[in-house]
Amino acid sequence: MIKQLLLSGILLTTVIPVYAKNLLLIKFELIQDGKRIESGSTFISQMINTWKKGYAQRYIYLNCHQLPSGKIEKQISTKAHFAGLRMTHQIVDQNIELHIDRTTVKSRLKELRALDKKSCETLAPLVVKKAVSYRFPATSGVDEIRNFDKNMKLRVTVHTIRGSR
Repeated sequence: MIKQLLLSGILLTTVIPVYAKNLLLIKFELIQDGKRIESGSTFISQMINTWKKGYAQRYIYLNCHQLPSGKIEKQISTKAHFAGLRMTHQIVDQNIELHIDRTTVKSRLKELRALDKKSCETLAPLVVKKAVSYRFPATSGVDEIRNFDKNMKLRVTVHTIRGSR
């Protein structure tokens, strides 16, 4: 038992520095009209990973159905939506592949409350999703600005973090 623990300890101390030798750190900023609206950083590897910043919240939906009797039936339900930034990333063939999703959700609660009790219309939250994919070289020193949307830019910098060996 003690020999197995020693052997596994020796293996871990020799294997971990090999994998930690050169880590790529990517830093990014989402810029709109010259102002940074979102930023973050994460380590990149050959395995696909996800970085996200935002929140999931339930939003109210109102559906209207007319019954055979002519009466209007209102159905209220909720559905969860993620609002924020989600980035999937990995290294493929010496390139960093980034896929960025930015989702904004606007509630229609004020309009729902303003409806007359006798009137009914179908109301759902307004969900706007923008998705863009990028490829960058998987080398240290990359500092590029690319278009994300009509008035948004994405700035990406890549750095090498050297492990202790």
